[in-house]
Amino acid sequence: MNSWLCQRDRLGAPVLSRFAGAVHEMRGAFLVNPYDAGAVAETIHTALATPPEERERRLVRMRRRLETSTVLDWMESILPKSSG
Repeated sequence: MNSWLCQRDRLGAPVLSRFAGAVHEMRGAFLVNPYDAGAVAETIHTALATPPEERERRLVRMRRRLETSTVLDWMESILPKSSG
């Protein structure tokens, strides 16, 4: 599993594997090593205990990034530039 959404109210707190490809796009998520069960539990607890204002700030940051990034942006970031 690469990601989870922990939610106490309308403001979710994304928990994402630090090995997930989306880690560079989801810069507000709580990152965790999914192979460390203790760390997963601690990160989920942290995400749920985070004040609503902080969770909202993180979500807004991620939404802005995702709304302004396109598949073309992604392709340009991973494919070498053509010299032609």
